[in-house]
Amino acid sequence: MRNVLLVATAAALLFGACNTDPVGIFQSIERERKVLDDRDLPNDLTIGAMATAGDRYFIAAGAVWYREIADADYPATVSQWQQVTAPGTAAENYTSTSLVEFGGDVYAVYRSQAGTASGLYRIDPSAAPPVPVGVDTGATGRIQRVFSPDGATLLVSVVDGDGNYT
Repeated sequence: MRNVLLVATAAALLFGACNTDPVGIFQSIERERKVLDDRDLPNDLTIGAMATAGDRYFIAAGAVWYREIADADYPATVSQWQQVTAPGTAAENYTSTSLVEFGGDVYAVYRSQAGTASGLYRIDPSAAPPVPVGVDTGATGRIQRVFSPDGATLLVSVVDGDGNYT
């Protein structure tokens, strides 16, 4: 009798403890599907910022990348991540790790590889493809980051030639 009680208790624990509402764990496992990595975004990126503007996602990860939020006929067609063409020349190698959505546009900070030039650039999210437009600060200061803490104010942190933030 004691063995029957132990088996019944073990069975009740097995089937009762493996329950996550609204379905049990075994049904949950059966429903799992593999997540497809079908967006062509490199796996080794370090993302500094992400924003949504218009119908697109934007990320700053060295380059600024964008893709459509909604796929018209998923899974037949999937919108791929594409790079926004950086300002400057190939030799200057402008990169970005800071961006924010503000007033319907995306604002990104681009810096030259040498660190001698930087600028705040506006990216029109509806343009095909999006292109940064703005003015470099040149050697007078280095723009570090762009913020919009409340959605109504655009803030930019700048380091002057002596290394002081302004």
